[in-house]
Amino acid sequence: MNNPPYRRIACRLYDELELLALRGQMVTLVFRSESKSETLQDRITDLFSEADAEFLRTETGRVIRLDALEAVGILDFS
Repeated sequence: MNNPPYRRIACRLYDELELLALRGQMVTLVFRSESKSETLQDRITDLFSEADAEFLRTETGRVIRLDALEAVGILDFS
């Protein structure tokens, strides 16, 4: 299946994702996967570019294209 052309995300969102990765915070990621919405609770370990698109990698190894993100929330365990 071919992916649609990558749509750049806002710089502010990218910066926030970088901070979450640096802090090692648990997050809830809601994203489109094929034709459905998925929710994942994990830590962001890496942000990278490949084939003219930007991605994040989670601690469990999941790779998500940034323009597929629908919501990002911080989990607070306090």
